[in-house]
Parts: sequence; structure tokens; C-alpha cells
Amino acid sequence: MNSPVQPPSVPTPPKSWMDRNWKWFVPVVSVGALIVFGAFAGGIFYFVERTLKNSEPYHVALERIRASPDVAAALGKPLHESWLVMGNYRVQNFSRYEDLTFTMAGPQGSARVYLVATANTDGWSYRVLTVNLEATHQQIDLADRKPD
Repeated sequence: MNSPVQPPSVPTPPKSWMDRNWKWFVPVVSVGALIVFGAFAGGIFYFVERTLKNSEPYHVALERIRASPDVAAALGKPLHESWLVMGNYRVQNFSRYEDLTFTMAGPQGSARVYLVATANTDGWSYRVLTVNLEATHQQIDLADRKPD
């Protein structure tokens, strides 16, 4: 008896590099993209944070808060500011505006600070500078006083 004739076998083409390595390549590229995006976003956050903390209104606010006997009595000494400053800065019609919010803490408690400052040719004026005590919800006003 004769065996049936079998067609010649077609060799399978070799697998591409991606077919052989996708199991490690896809996760590595995905994690790498997340790391790059996180570093970029973190860099922007760090730059904005440094810009706000290096502004003149922020430093003047810290000086006024540390020099205030009312704040010292309510929060105690030494006072420490938080690492996170939120706010915005804009320039409009030759004037600069800065709105900031940050936290101050002392041995006896903490407080949220709100600052709104405007600068023109005469320098900075502090329209709002309040220290809101978290425990008692009392407000201590350290803004510029307008002459009557």
C-alpha cells in the first residue's frame, strides 16, 4: 500500500522582536512613561512652589506673623510654616497681584493664613492678611491699616 503524498511543509517565519519580547517591553515602557510624566509634573509643581515662597509678600507675611504677639499667644513659639503654599500670581495693567494660602503651626496649635497683596509703583500693599486659628476659629488681622 502506498501512503498518501503529503504536501511539503512550509517553514514558519521567525517571530519578530516585538512578538518575542512584548511581555517585558510593554510594562517597562508604560512605567517609564509614568515616571517621566511624574517627574515633569513634579518639576512644574516645585518651580511654582519655589516662586511663591520666594516672593516678597510671602516673606513679609511671615515677618508680620512671627512679630505678632496675638499669634504668639495663640500658637506659641517657635512657629513653622507648612511646606505647601497655594495661590496665584498675576500681572495686569502694570500692577501685580498675589493671593496665597498656607498653614502656620506652633506648639499650641495651627492656623491657616490668607494673603492678598497688590503691588504698583508705590510697592506692595497687603489688603488681606488674616491668620485663622483652627482650634477657636478666631481671626487675627495683620493687613495694612488705612488711615481714617
